[in-house]
Parts: sequence; structure tokens; C-alpha cells
Amino acid sequence: MNEFVRFLLISNVSLLLVWLCYRMVLSRNTFHGLNRAFLLIGSVASLLVPFLPIGHSASEKLIGFQLPTVEVGNDYLPIASSMLSVSPLSLLYALGTLVALWFFFRSISALSRLVRSSQSEIVMGELVLRSDQAGPFSFLNIIHLPRKLSGHQLETIFKHEQSHVRLGHTYDVLWVSLLRILFWFNPLLVLYKRSLEEIHEFQADALTHISFTKEHYVKVQLDQLFQLPSELSIANSFYNSINLKKRVIMIYSERTSKWAGIKYLIAVPLLATIGLMAACTE
Repeated sequence: MNEFVRFLLISNVSLLLVWLCYRMVLSRNTFHGLNRAFLLIGSVASLLVPFLPIGHSASEKLIGFQLPTVEVGNDYLPIASSMLSVSPLSLLYALGTLVALWFFFRSISALSRLVRSSQSEIVMGELVLRSDQAGPFSFLNIIHLPRKLSGHQLETIFKHEQSHVRLGHTYDVLWVSLLRILFWFNPLLVLYKRSLEEIHEFQADALTHISFTKEHYVKVQLDQLFQLPSELSIANSFYNSINLKKRVIMIYSERTSKWAGIKYLIAVPLLATIGLMAACTE
């Protein structure tokens, strides 16, 4: 099997198994930090598994290939021909990667334009950007807030976005965005990114609503029906219509018992399954 094809196959199936374990076993837990770590570590492990020396030793792989036959005196050289030929699948993959890169940089460019056109303002002792062009969001250490916000709404949403910044959620989004460029053909990564963003919101909500009553915090969420433009989807947004209901349910949920942490031992059979799969492809 072509090594790059093997890498794509094992990595993408591994990502599928990690995501399924999260959705089926862990997603209802209130251990948001552990869930975040599970998805992030699982995504990194999925890239590393194909390179593990499973099945054959590295030396066997180095010497275990066959050179093409070269006939002396023949004008046609298979070696030169094989070096120049490029398969249609390789061209398709390269084209898809370029398109995915274009969408990524388009999002970065749109975000950059919004930052340049916004005005700086001090809110609760910190520098933020204000404009009427988009809803509240954060990216790296940048916080953007709409001008229409004021009073308790401004304070509540600012603290929420501040939580995203302090927890470094942008780095998670950038990492999954890079995975989506590498595996642009895999629709699962849309769900993977969405699950990670849900965890981000759960974490930010948990840190924010402790400063207010739950009723006040939920009311602010329902009042501020902001929708972040699609070209700014790389940023963390206070309002997301997809997971708003789940966020409200999670706010009112009881904390998961510590004994439920034993569920994370599912990582052991999961790693064994992925390792067996890698061995079988050998």
C-alpha cells in the first residue's frame, strides 16, 4: 500500500474512532477540561499512529522494496517514467488542499479587515475592539464587542470572551483548521471541530455564569442572538445557534460524579484498536 495513502487511511479512521468515543461515552460529562484534552490528544495521536513501527521493523521497511527493471540498450527507462508520472488522485488531493488553504486564508483575511476597521476602547480595564459589523467574538488575545452592548450585557459577554482568551481556545480551533486542510476530503472534521467548539463554550459558560445568576446569564444568551459571519468561523463566538440549546442545558446540569471519570479509561481499548488497525494495514 502506498505509504501516504496508508497514512491518510489510518489517521482518518483513528479520528473517527476518537470522535465516536467522545460522542457516545463522554459528551454528557461536565469534565469539560478532560473532554477537551481527549479530543486534542486523540487528534495528535491519530497523526502519529501511522508512523509507529507496528508489524515490521524500520530496517525491514528500508530494504524491503523492489527496484523497477531497466533494460540496457532500450531508450525507454521505467525509472525516469515513474518519476515524471503523477497519478490523478495525487493531483486531486493537491487541488483540494489548495482550495482548503484558500478558504482558511480567506477567513484570516476577513478577520484582519474587521480588526483594522474596528475602533479600540477600554472595557473593564482591558483593551477591546468595538464595531457594528459583527457580533461578539475572540481570536487569540483579541476581543471584539458590538457597539450596541451596554451595562450588564456588556459585562457578561466581555467576561465570556475573556474566558475564551484565557483558556487559549483559538489554538484548538487553529489546530483543527490545519487538520481540515490536510484531510479536506473528510466531512467528519466538521463534526470534530463543532464538538471541540461546544466544549469551549461549556468551559467559558462555566467560568462566566458563576459571576452572575444562571437566569441572568441565560437571558443574556437568548437576548443577544448574534450570528458570526461564516467567513469569521475561525473565531470564538459568544452566540452559536447550533449549540445554544446544549449550552443552556449544560448550565443547569448537575456536576458529573467524580466516579464517572473512570469512563476515560476507554482510551486504553481505543488505543489498542487503533494499533491493531495499523498492524492490519501492514
